[in-house]
Amino acid sequence: MKIILTESQLNLLINESLGVNESAIDYTNFIYNLLEPIVIQMVESGKKKVKEIDINADKLIKFIKQDPITFEELPIEELELDLAFIPTKRSLIGDKPFAVGGGFYDIESENNGGSYMIETSFLLPKNILDNVSDSIHAKLQFEIYVNESFNKSMIDDLLYDLRDTITHEMNHLYESYKRWERGGKGTTNVVKSYAGTKNINTPGVIFEVYTKFLNFLYYSEPWEINANVQEAFSKVSRMSFEEFKKTEQWKVANEMENYSSKNLFNQVVKTAETRDPETVDFHIKNLHKFYLKQHLKYDKASKEADEIKDTVYKTKNLLGLFKKYEQRINSAGRKLKKNYMRLYSIEK
Repeated sequence: MKIILTESQLNLLINESLGVNESAIDYTNFIYNLLEPIVIQMVESGKKKVKEIDINADKLIKFIKQDPITFEELPIEELELDLAFIPTKRSLIGDKPFAVGGGFYDIESENNGGSYMIETSFLLPKNILDNVSDSIHAKLQFEIYVNESFNKSMIDDLLYDLRDTITHEMNHLYESYKRWERGGKGTTNVVKSYAGTKNINTPGVIFEVYTKFLNFLYYSEPWEINANVQEAFSKVSRMSFEEFKKTEQWKVANEMENYSSKNLFNQVVKTAETRDPETVDFHIKNLHKFYLKQHLKYDKASKEADEIKDTVYKTKNLLGLFKKYEQRINSAGRKLKKNYMRLYSIEK
């Protein structure tokens, strides 16, 4: 039996098999085209600036009418964007002369200062209103940092990074909406993203090594894996696979695949010994103790006391903590690399 797929079905199949969401990409393009001239102007001024950009249904309506299928899949009717341009004297990640950061706000059922659901505007065509009764007020934020090594000839690379970042955050927003659509709640359990990140009495050089574990744990979250694959899709159009393998995304995935709890623990100990041999034991115990305390704090904020059963509380020391998540981190690293390679499996 011959099965014929329509173009839209084929695109959906390809996108789902590659872990890429097309509707989030459509909004990425919309937001990028909106922000590009503003960012160029900020860079040319060279001065610190924070700008709030509000896009309501009147401004989005043309986009919605042109692409009702995208709107039905991800019904964003209002956009609230916080954009910051920040010149700095500090060195940035990877010693690059610029960095672009971003964030999104989980979707809630009411306005609590972030993203939330609203009643779909009567301004939209009836055929859309028949299919979408509730739409999204989406809030995102982006920060652009440049240091003294930056010059204006680098603006294109900076704008590419901006597009990559928008792509990443829009995937988070898409998944938040799908969670809300399924169960009326768009939030996630962020305990593994934030536990241990507050430094309590640990010297910076030791904490910096320990932070590798926290970063790997964060990147191993399912929604971070998905958002990183979506972000990589933004890079595929301009990078060969060999070029992509030089990016921070590939580097982190490779380090995760090869993560060894014992090796990282030894690095932490060695760093602590180099700083002060007399306090090694104190700092190693301290890191484990405060990881568990912070983990419990976030657990209590999201669960009832009798639901807190995470086996992380049974770990006896820092090495045990590192070991507990070794398989999870290794597996996430392999999955990221596999999905990145799959993006290159179809011709551009």
